[in-house]
Amino acid sequence: MIPVMRSFPVPAAGKLLPAISLAFAGAVFPSPIQPPISLLELDSVKSSLLDPNGVGVKDLSMLPVLNRRDSLRLTRVESILREPFRLEEVAAEILSRTAADSLRSGKPICPDSLWPLLDVAPWGNTGATQAAPGGRPKAGEAGGTGVPAGAAAKSPAMPADFDPAQALADIREGLREHTSALTGPEKEFLYKEAPALFLQEEEDTLKSPVENEMKRLEGNARTHRIMELAGRLKWPGLTRASAAAWRLETWLIQSFRNGEEAAAIRKLKAAAGKDFPVHVGTKGSDRYTVGNGIWIDPGGDDEYIFSGPGKPGSFTMVVDAGGNDLYLSKDSLQRSAGNMGVSVLADLGGSDRYLGSNFAFASAEFGYSSLFDAAGHDSYEGRCASLGFGFFGIGVLQDEGGNDVYSASLMSEGAGSTKGAGIILDRFGEDRYLARPTFKDDLRYSDHYIQMVQGFATGFSPDYPGGIGLLRDGSGNDTYEADIFGQGAGYWYSLGLLIDEAGDDRYQAHQYAQGAGVHIAAGALLDFGGNDSYASKGVSQGCGHDYGFGYLYDKSGDDTYLATDMSQGGGSANGLGILQDASGNDIYSTLNPDMALGHADMRRDRGSFGFFLDRGGKDRYTRTPGDGAAWRVFNGKTKGNGFGLDK
Repeated sequence: MIPVMRSFPVPAAGKLLPAISLAFAGAVFPSPIQPPISLLELDSVKSSLLDPNGVGVKDLSMLPVLNRRDSLRLTRVESILREPFRLEEVAAEILSRTAADSLRSGKPICPDSLWPLLDVAPWGNTGATQAAPGGRPKAGEAGGTGVPAGAAAKSPAMPADFDPAQALADIREGLREHTSALTGPEKEFLYKEAPALFLQEEEDTLKSPVENEMKRLEGNARTHRIMELAGRLKWPGLTRASAAAWRLETWLIQSFRNGEEAAAIRKLKAAAGKDFPVHVGTKGSDRYTVGNGIWIDPGGDDEYIFSGPGKPGSFTMVVDAGGNDLYLSKDSLQRSAGNMGVSVLADLGGSDRYLGSNFAFASAEFGYSSLFDAAGHDSYEGRCASLGFGFFGIGVLQDEGGNDVYSASLMSEGAGSTKGAGIILDRFGEDRYLARPTFKDDLRYSDHYIQMVQGFATGFSPDYPGGIGLLRDGSGNDTYEADIFGQGAGYWYSLGLLIDEAGDDRYQAHQYAQGAGVHIAAGALLDFGGNDSYASKGVSQGCGHDYGFGYLYDKSGDDTYLATDMSQGGGSANGLGILQDASGNDIYSTLNPDMALGHADMRRDRGSFGFFLDRGGKDRYTRTPGDGAAWRVFNGKTKGNGFGLDK
């Protein structure tokens, strides 16, 4: 069950972007130098609003003074909470790592590029990967803030004499090592009980207070046991298996593209053992029941039914060369997900349908799961923890082209939790990201739904930190729709990012969205081009709540912003919120102007921080201060440190 959100009093404290790689803990790049560009232009916020008003960057720390060390807390998340403007560096690294493999080569992204985001060493790099939580390495050290010379992280080249037998051995031995510290009953408990952390039923909202409390206590006990067992998993085994699966997948893809698939299949069959059987289809319309092993199809309109659940240590690979295919994964933890195992799916052509339920398609619990779709107008459907979800692992959904539709209910579409990363990478096309109204947010509303989608990450307060959720869309006029929690939002020591690089986009949500950091977390919506529209009620559009940091950055275009309150650069309950629009003729509409445009409240023993900055164009506002004005909102009783500037 997803944790209930509550407030915790704590002591005061258009073009594809250039590739940049940072030397954080776990990165494999030496010789850092200073960043050559200001990616998010936070230096403009500093020079325009902080410096003239006597606010120092260190004043903005969201990390509690009584901050205890936590081995599960991600280095990058903690670095942003300690110094929020380090979001610029982390975002640059994430853009670099997620652009490394496929922009020109048309390959699935290599997991070795992603593991360092979780402070995990990629396979083959056995050096120290995690700085002491809470510490800040100096520039030049692992974990420092410098940027190494060179471009993005690059995948290892595929040797001409690739040996599938070695790849299969690495998968087999890696998965065995990953769970080797657990007994059989412990593996079974982890495999069967962990999914309940992220599943929810519609009838949950009808339970009595006593029933809900009993369920909460039961869930807490389960969570503690799951975290204890998960802490004993061995990451080197999983990274070894995921890297080998990527090599095998990429080799098969290249073989199809080079017209050498027949020879590759013969070689693979000769190398495979009984534990990973190889199944080969026809160029006609085939129907498969997918289990443990490898499925290869040379073409045709095919149907794949994922059977499950699999067992801990299972490996599933599907490579389909083309056709308008149907993929069905309708029950929890079928083999389209990586649960204590590895699952990879590559579809090289056609307009495909992916129909799933819970933990479907690029969903990982204690494992690695990837879905690579190379072309076509595709549709993706999940329910809970689907379509790019990671918990103690990585789930990555990569779509290279076409006008696609994504639809899910909860904790999906680029969602991550503890020691996990959930990622969607959609390179091209006019796409729609939808959240279905399935689970009512009965704590706050009777007519709104909790969704946690589209670049969202969460932990389990107050005991366990969260992970990283990322949705990156490369181009096209896209639509994003959510209700409660989404579109670049984080909760409890997490980082949620929505990055849209180009196009006239539409963002619609209700609360905790569009660049929202909530309860000691960070969330950001970064849009780099196009005439965009943003609409949300509150705690949105660059809002930080309860020691959270929220940032909305729009680089260019004539944009419109609509909100009710606590938005457009708002700080609440000692949070930090920033909205920066770098250029264009923009419109800012608020139903409660007193709680927007650099609003910040007073709470506990200090004020919050809210910064609003529009740096160019002829803009319109609901009311004054208006175009070309500067303002501060502060009275020391109800208003905190709120600043606004329209240049």
